[in-house]
Amino acid sequence: KEVVYVSLLIEDNQGNTPPADGIVQSWADTYGITAPVLGGSRDMLDSTIEGGWQVTRWPTFYFIDREMVIHTSMRGYSSVNLLTILDQMLVNEILEE
Repeated sequence: KEVVYVSLLIEDNQGNTPPADGIVQSWADTYGITAPVLGGSRDMLDSTIEGGWQVTRWPTFYFIDREMVIHTSMRGYSSVNLLTILDQMLVNEILEE
């Protein structure tokens, strides 16, 4: 089973959006992010899921299954919650096979 993790960086500590891919990678290096990184902007965010990606806390995680369906989300960071969600998704995938 594979889990793919992608980080989306939309701004730095001063609220600046990334101007280019090279800058996004340097931000990732600064924060120790080793997963693939994409740059974005606040235009991608919205307070409702209908209008965009709902991000009300940093970091926000979206868990998307192989069919590209959002399974669940997690606001803030908790290693216990992160592993619980990933384990549940993997178990569900195994049971569906």
